[in-house]
This record gives sequence, structure tokens and C-alpha cells, in this order.
Amino acid sequence: MAVVAVVASLGLQIILALDANWGHRLETLYVATTALFPFTLIHLALTFPRPAVLIQETPAVIRSLYLIAVSVVGASLVMASSWEERWTLMMRILELATLTAGLVLTIRIGAALFGSSAPTERYRARILAYGAG
Repeated sequence: MAVVAVVASLGLQIILALDANWGHRLETLYVATTALFPFTLIHLALTFPRPAVLIQETPAVIRSLYLIAVSVVGASLVMASSWEERWTLMMRILELATLTAGLVLTIRIGAALFGSSAPTERYRARILAYGAG
């Protein structure tokens, strides 16, 4: 489920970036997908290749993560429509969050590739890291 969320969020973000640069008809949706992407990456990092201990003990963490994501999306929409300087700051914060989530995901993939004894986990990590089994 987390892989589907990341792919859908990234795909929409790429498609809508073209519109944001040329047409500005779907700018609101672009802002929402940009704000949502770091949270989908964090979701993937916490559940791949197997759920982290935190997720196993308290599954409500994922719901809380998306609750925070909805509030960040709302704040991003307000900032994008109101203040350009604050929207630029918000974009930098979202870029930092995306970078951090990507780093955590990369570390988890590396741990699964080189430290896991389960062949299924290594195979999943190989698919996500290299795109092929």
C-alpha cells in the first residue's frame, strides 16, 4: 500500500508540475501533492521491507502520520495562495522533509539488502533499489 501511495503521489506531482509551470489550472492539486509526498515516503520507510517495531507495536502511527499530512497540506494551500515568501519557506521545509524521508528509506533498503537473512526481504529491497529482481 505504501508503494502505491508513493508512486501515485510522485506521478501526480510530476504531471502537475508541467501544469504549474505553464497553465496554472491545477496549481492547488500540485501544492497538495507536493506537501503530501514526504509523508508517503515516510510511510514507505516505516513499513518497508517489513514494518518497523514502532509500527508493529502501535499501528495508529500511520493514521497519525496522514493526519499530520492533511494539516500540512492545508497549511501549504493557505501559504501558497496568500504569501509568496512564506510559500517559498514552506517549499524548502517540504524539500528538507523529502530529503530526510528519502535518506531513511535508503538506509532501510541498504539494511534489508545487506543485513537481512530473509530472502523475501532482500528480493523486495532489490526491486525497490534497482527496479529489477
